[in-house]
Amino acid sequence: MGVIALDSNIFIRALDDPGSLGEKSRTFLEKLRQTTPKVFISVMVLEEFFVKVYKQSRAADSNNILDFITMGGLVQLVDINRQIALLAAKIRADYNIKAPDAIHLASAIESGARVFITTDKRLPRKVGKLTIEILS
Repeated sequence: MGVIALDSNIFIRALDDPGSLGEKSRTFLEKLRQTTPKVFISVMVLEEFFVKVYKQSRAADSNNILDFITMGGLVQLVDINRQIALLAAKIRADYNIKAPDAIHLASAIESGARVFITTDKRLPRKVGKLTIEILS
């Protein structure tokens, strides 16, 4: 599968969506665990995911949730730095997308990912050499 990066919505749906997209997200994550490719996520995943955790007063589950998101260490977190911020700005300018999405894509590119997996159909299908695949 190579080097891939994941969007926040894969984890959000896998944990809390009882529908078919939630099931597809859970199945996809389980497949990743079995094939163990290089997987990256932006630290933005934590910010986006934990909003719901805090709203639902599930902070006591933080360690288990972090383990779920990092898949027990399989997933590597990419910190936002100057290079990622500038690339995200360029992506926003070129593709007219929201800042969090641009940060996810810039983080994916900087981590060396060739594919970015999301459930967001509004994202472009290609940004530079990065292919965006929609899990649907």
